[in-house]
Amino acid sequence: MVIITIVLVFCVGQHGCNLIKQFRQGVNPGDEFAFHFTSLEGGKGITSSGALNPTKYGLRGPGVYSGTTPTPSWALKHVPYSGWGLGNAPVRIPIKINPNMPVEYVNWPFKTAIFRTGSEPLKLYSLGLYR
Repeated sequence: MVIITIVLVFCVGQHGCNLIKQFRQGVNPGDEFAFHFTSLEGGKGITSSGALNPTKYGLRGPGVYSGTTPTPSWALKHVPYSGWGLGNAPVRIPIKINPNMPVEYVNWPFKTAIFRTGSEPLKLYSLGLYR
C-alpha cells in the first residue's frame, strides 16, 4: 500500500520536506505529531474543510482517532474478520500536537491517540495547531 501524506499549511519549504522524509521512514520527530489515516475522498474533504470530524461511536468512545506512528503496522492495514482496522486508508494527515489539545493516549489499540472534541470537529490551522 502506498501512503500519501497530505501536507497542510504547517509543512512548508525544506522543513516540510524533511518532515515528510522522516514520516516515510516511520519516524515521528519528538513525538510531536499524531497521524490520521483516511481514504482519498476523506483526505480531500479534510483538506477542503480544514477539520477532522469525530466518530460518534468508536472502539474507545467518540473522538478523532489517530496513530502516534506515521507508518501503521501490518495488522492495522489488514482488517481481520472482527472488522476493526484501517483497511483502505492510503492518506496520512499529520496533526501537530500542542498542550492545549484534548488528546488521550490509549494502550489498546496500540499506539493510538484519541482527540476528545465531543461533537465538535478537530480544526486544523496554520502550523498544524488546534484552537
